[in-house]
Amino acid sequence: MRHYIRPCSTSLPQLQRSPTPVLIRIRAEYGSGAHGNGAGSSPIVGSVGPECGEPERFDRAFDGIMDRVETVTRLADGRDLDRAAEVLGDAFADYPWTRWTVDRSEHQRRIIALQRIALEHFALPFGAISVSTVGGEIRSVAAWNDSAAVSAGKVDVAIQRQVAELEGCRHDASTAADRQVEKLRPEKRHLYLGTVGTTPTMQGRGLAAKTLAPLMQASDDDSIDVWLETSSESNVSFYRRLGFEVEGHLTIRGGGPDVWVMARRPVARRD
Repeated sequence: MRHYIRPCSTSLPQLQRSPTPVLIRIRAEYGSGAHGNGAGSSPIVGSVGPECGEPERFDRAFDGIMDRVETVTRLADGRDLDRAAEVLGDAFADYPWTRWTVDRSEHQRRIIALQRIALEHFALPFGAISVSTVGGEIRSVAAWNDSAAVSAGKVDVAIQRQVAELEGCRHDASTAADRQVEKLRPEKRHLYLGTVGTTPTMQGRGLAAKTLAPLMQASDDDSIDVWLETSSESNVSFYRRLGFEVEGHLTIRGGGPDVWVMARRPVARRD
């Protein structure tokens, strides 16, 4: 299963043992430098919008509204899956990897369905999902897992069939691309960041970095590397700012996208 849906392993102990979700309360200074871009909307803004023809004035008004709205980053559960998949569907609507691996017909619907499968059947049982809400609405999502039990993880045949059907005419290309990228993935245990995306209208304000904070905390607490793959060169710069470094780069054969494999080493605690 690929890029958006790679199955990995056991739950993260530090995150899952806690009787209540890990909450990181932050002010509404949000956005994303992360995966994807595309259409989206913000009910918070109301009738104020760039279509008024005064983008600078809109930005100031938008920032003023957001300064008064609380943003909460927390771990997700099953009740969040539908909305989280919609956010990721928006974020990946025009992403190089999904353009290459997912049928163009009803493209965004297919991406939402694939993300829903990944969140429910791989991230939630074998890792964790974090979400950031703005005014109570999920606007940014990250999902990851622990590679330690990859060999023990079993992918249901029915799920594999659903994924193939959703990828449609691009399924063979998706399979071939994943095999090519697999050569750059580490054999040692690591946390794998499978996906992170933010509602496009909310990108560029730091929300994705906040959504990734629980993953970074888990990495530092367990002294374990975080690995990821991205098909957007602008994402490389974003991840570098979070401490990731490029470990490998390739271009998918046959005219496919570039893929950068990146890793972040844990930061030692200072007692």
